[in-house]
Amino acid sequence: GPKELPEETPEETAEEAAAGEEAPAREVDPAFKQTMDSYEDFIDDYIAFSEKYKESEDASGMMGESMMFIIKYTQIMNEMSAVDTASLSEADYAYYMEVMGRIAGKLAEAGL
Repeated sequence: GPKELPEETPEETAEEAAAGEEAPAREVDPAFKQTMDSYEDFIDDYIAFSEKYKESEDASGMMGESMMFIIKYTQIMNEMSAVDTASLSEADYAYYMEVMGRIAGKLAEAGL
């Protein structure tokens, strides 16, 4: 037909790989790790900022920084929403859960 499909679609390849030999090393994908680490770093910064903000007498003076956080938050959340947890490798999913667990703990501790 007009839409010639390639011999192997990526899905087939992945399934065949899974059915065949084990992946050599189950390591966290570096790009994925970076996404998760930057999310955690952002949360750390946000917690520090919110504590500074609570103690500050000059909330209006912190508006600029506040806006930066909103922009960064939007970027980070777009990255995070692009993460399809269902398609993560075992190692990536384990790391995802580890980071999310840490973040939840930090937010709870900070009362956020």
